[in-house]
Amino acid sequence: MGCGASNEQAAQPPQDQGPPPLTMEEKNAIAVQGLKDAMQWALNQSVQFTSTIEAWSEEELKIKVPVQDKIDSVVDKVSSIPLVGGGLAEALKKTTDPFEESFADAGKSVAENPKTIGCFMNVINTINVEDAISLTRAGGVTACVDYVQEMGKAAVKAALVSVVDEVMNEHKLTKAWSKFIDAFNSAADKCPGIDPIDFNLNEYVLQCALDAVFLVMMRKEREIREAPGQAVSAAIQQAFGKADPSTWKRQ
Repeated sequence: MGCGASNEQAAQPPQDQGPPPLTMEEKNAIAVQGLKDAMQWALNQSVQFTSTIEAWSEEELKIKVPVQDKIDSVVDKVSSIPLVGGGLAEALKKTTDPFEESFADAGKSVAENPKTIGCFMNVINTINVEDAISLTRAGGVTACVDYVQEMGKAAVKAALVSVVDEVMNEHKLTKAWSKFIDAFNSAADKCPGIDPIDFNLNEYVLQCALDAVFLVMMRKEREIREAPGQAVSAAIQQAFGKADPSTWKRQ
């Protein structure tokens, strides 16, 4: 044999096995975060949509003029009063003319307030591992939003009170409603059987805005469930600059 020759193969360096697989705890954390991101995407999409005046023209989202039946009743009754009835009825109807536009703008103003998203996210951020597993497996196409509504609607509503009060403080709807109430109560005084209106306008606007945001979130959850690879992954990546959580690996 030549000098230095050997039958033994040269020792091979160990092959790189790559990073170890994710633990169950890490996978659970990714699942929870993925669900929260998906819900935040749905929320952002909802708030973005309801921050446009066009959204409030949709029949499902339109804020209807409250106590309309009482308005119609007073107009009918006061119109029959000799001499002054026609003028009172006309004055009352004029005060309701800007209502549809004003209610729509109030809903828009609540949605676009910077604090509104935080009121919803405070509830979404309470979702835990058990919630995430249950909600992602749930058969309902709006199970996640249903959960947020069931578990946190009262908390969201309570948090939104200050937002709505801030919006309505100088809003044109508040001024228009005040003029309407004065005209209505003036007419009602002359119509036996018609009580003056005692109505919480801010509470009504809050409830309508809350319902609208949840409704559009449900639409977005349907999109996620119908096309998860396209809706969730693309949306999260676009909105938050994150990759699809299902593809996350240890670095």
